[in-house]
Amino acid sequence: MKKINQLENQILEILKSIKLPEYVILYGSFSRGEGTFKLFNGIYYPYNDIDLIFIDNKIKKKDLELYKKKLKNTLKTDFIDIEIMTLKKIKSLRKSVFSYDLFMHGKVLNGNLNLKSFQFPNNKIPLKEIELLFKTRLWTLVGSINYYNRIDFSDKYLFHYQMTKCIFSIIDCIMISKRNYTSLYKDKINKAYNICEFKDYQFLIEYARKIKLNNFSFDENINHEKLYCTISNLFLNSFERGLSLYFNDNLKLEEIILKNYFKSLRAFVMKKIYRIFGKDLTSEYNFILLQYYLVNFFTGNKEKKENIIGIAKKIGINSNDIEYIRLKTAELRLK
Repeated sequence: MKKINQLENQILEILKSIKLPEYVILYGSFSRGEGTFKLFNGIYYPYNDIDLIFIDNKIKKKDLELYKKKLKNTLKTDFIDIEIMTLKKIKSLRKSVFSYDLFMHGKVLNGNLNLKSFQFPNNKIPLKEIELLFKTRLWTLVGSINYYNRIDFSDKYLFHYQMTKCIFSIIDCIMISKRNYTSLYKDKINKAYNICEFKDYQFLIEYARKIKLNNFSFDENINHEKLYCTISNLFLNSFERGLSLYFNDNLKLEEIILKNYFKSLRAFVMKKIYRIFGKDLTSEYNFILLQYYLVNFFTGNKEKKENIIGIAKKIGINSNDIEYIRLKTAELRLK
């Protein structure tokens, strides 16, 4: 907790050196007291994302790059996310995992704002959040590895960090399905020990606990490829059940993706609506499908190679090299 308090003071000092926003809100793992630090040359640096919200009508979107650059350079991290909001937008946020976490554990570093006054029960979080989790956490299985004939795990910090994010997304998927979501990692771990979906995967819960709550404590001799495949398969199976519940489809995961993003009337209408506002949903859906096929390929389903090459071409990645496709896909997600 001492390191997090020091981080909060550092953030405010850096912001003051530019212009301190009227309101500054820290949210995410560091506001919950669960942020991870990486020890380098005897100094601890933040490893989790530093998530900030600014409320100040004099600060524009174009100004954020200066804030991010100064924060990154001073705190020695690449993981800075800043969003500009208004008080009106904060108060009218729809019920979601984001707003639940923000109102429950967000920390106002500057300004007078009581976030807890906007709290709502966890059983009000909609099932649609499962779909959002699936879309955003697929990347943990694509962006954390290299692939040339076999999986390479040279960046162990990145790999273990992303695998842990993936495990917690599985727990979140199950908890949202059961209308019993919780924000804190320690509470997620305690609940995971007691749900049937994890009865054969207790070792994954312990692994995630050591990474998140014991500051990157992991076994150097762990079989990374076996761990990756186990987590990937559990992720795909868990989200197959979760998305079946949300879309009301009793289908395999690939069929759920194809039906609801490409073949259904809903998909057709959504693409038309978003096109009016200049957003290409077809590319977004192809991107999701491509990541799904890549994960299948990495876990042993080599039949998906042609699917990967074909979908990659649809989003502008022209190559027959799976690792090149994986790398470009990972880069697109970061953009």
